[in-house]
Amino acid sequence: MNFSVRIIRATKITMEMPTDTTKSNFMKDHKPIKRRFKLITRTLILLILAPLLLVLNLLMLGIFESTYLVRRFLQFLGLVNIRSQHKMLEIKGADFSQNNPRRRVCVIGCGPSGLVAVKECIEKGLEVVAYDAYQDIGGVFSCAYEDGLLTSSNFFTAYSSFPCNVTDLPPRFWSFAEYTEYLRKFVAHFGLQDSLMLGYKVTKVTDIGDNKWKVEVTNCSTKEESSSIFDYIIVCSGSHQNPAIPRWAIDSTFRGKILHSSEYHSTKDLAGKRVLIVGMGESASDIAFNVSQVASNVCLIARSGPGVVIPRFHAGKPSDLDTTRIYHSLPRRLARLSLTWWRLKVWLESFYNITEDDELEQHLAKVNFSRYHWLFRYGTKSAKFVLSVTQKGGHYMETSIRNLDKSGAIMENGQRYDCDIIILCTGFKGGSPFLPPDLGSLNYRCDLWKKCIHPKYGKRVSFIGFCRPSVGSIPPISEMQARFVSLALADRIKLPSETEMKKTIEEERAYEEWLFPYDFKRVSSLCSYMETLTSWARMLNCDVQYLKLLVRDPFLLYCVVFGPIIPAQYRLFGEGTSNYNYYNYNNNNNYHHYYYYYYYYYYYYYYYY
Repeated sequence: MNFSVRIIRATKITMEMPTDTTKSNFMKDHKPIKRRFKLITRTLILLILAPLLLVLNLLMLGIFESTYLVRRFLQFLGLVNIRSQHKMLEIKGADFSQNNPRRRVCVIGCGPSGLVAVKECIEKGLEVVAYDAYQDIGGVFSCAYEDGLLTSSNFFTAYSSFPCNVTDLPPRFWSFAEYTEYLRKFVAHFGLQDSLMLGYKVTKVTDIGDNKWKVEVTNCSTKEESSSIFDYIIVCSGSHQNPAIPRWAIDSTFRGKILHSSEYHSTKDLAGKRVLIVGMGESASDIAFNVSQVASNVCLIARSGPGVVIPRFHAGKPSDLDTTRIYHSLPRRLARLSLTWWRLKVWLESFYNITEDDELEQHLAKVNFSRYHWLFRYGTKSAKFVLSVTQKGGHYMETSIRNLDKSGAIMENGQRYDCDIIILCTGFKGGSPFLPPDLGSLNYRCDLWKKCIHPKYGKRVSFIGFCRPSVGSIPPISEMQARFVSLALADRIKLPSETEMKKTIEEERAYEEWLFPYDFKRVSSLCSYMETLTSWARMLNCDVQYLKLLVRDPFLLYCVVFGPIIPAQYRLFGEGTSNYNYYNYNNNNNYHHYYYYYYYYYYYYYYYY
């Protein structure tokens, strides 16, 4: 947390209470006298505690950095082994000579992961063709349900190579339609249109020997079939292709309608119906709230609960604005020993609650669901299901369905719920049926190096977008993977050996089994957001270099350490930086000055809006 900024902000609100009714809702919320007194009290406490905590956080950061430097020195002397997943790999310069033939790359999927893979490959001089069965870019976002919102705000979701700017303030959560529009702008900006084959479904990928792949596709409109030969395959179809349907939903006598969340688009046909929603996650939470507006009754059941419920907003702003590198740099094993830091963070953040936050906490207390710490389970970044229960008369149960009869569902706890429609928010099955058998049904954690590259095939086939962070956004991770894979395909970076890859897979598998004890087996793509990004960044040598920033730009260092964790931080140093140095200071400082300007806009909004 940025305590100094928070203090200034709270003080400004306290001392400059608005009288103009046209001020923002956030300012309006602090008008009542009782609210003023509460805010003044909280501000006084923060004025006393925040400087001490700030010094303590800086001290902790110094300890971590000192430990890092000592470890690197011992590694240099050969006294300590370098962890295989954090080895920096040598990156060669680009070679666009005629003696270096262009390799053909097939990208399967034109969603967020596929588009950034196309862009990175084109930049490395590769010939790329991308196929997608949808008629529009964006993958599942192009045809998702109405009123859906992303789980991360716009500044955190945007690619580092195509970031948000001042026109995107205030920070907010894009709707699916807005995000699709952003992707269209991304495609137009980098001129990717000619590489995209929309409306073409990949039906089969065959290894024909001589390090070549045959890709067979079908035109979804004309049903015409064709094939092409490629050197490399990048699978970006995502893990939301094959709906997971419980057995009791397949073999049942239920007279109502059963549909998967991927088939749900609007509440138009649900008015006055009794609806049972099975499963939990952001989709289930959003759908439950939307359906409860029109249905006569809604029941939501989840076998193991929602995990960690993280409201999308806090203090009237996106919750992920409070994520900082200094907090998330805490080693997980140390954080597990004591949750004091987390409790302290939650307590301090409560001082900035507005009326909506206090009311939501009251609603959360009324719903009986299992509660976990975010270090142990995945996060459900939506609390709307709670409002469907407390405000709309819905029901919530943590159980599973034993079987269905003609009228409804019979639960494992002995209860029954008669309904007209069942919506399955039960997730998706992994697998890519168009790939060869040994690649078609992979466990991303146990079979792929960094959940990206198969040790047996090496760079010939890659998987991008199959890392699902417990808290965080998928596109930034996909972009880091695309940067790495494109360098490997252009022969500018050498992959670890098959033995080293398998060793890393086993190390990360054991660590993630410890990190996610409840969801390890169920979600094979689950990962830690900060640790995953840092791992890729260190291999690409594009991680934040604190000492250089301290010398070159102390304010930027302050922003990086205490400000939100946005993807642009990985364009400050290393490969892929010079292409996005939009603000050239003519001092050969090869880092991304956009980041500086982002924080200028961010703090302008933070102070004055």
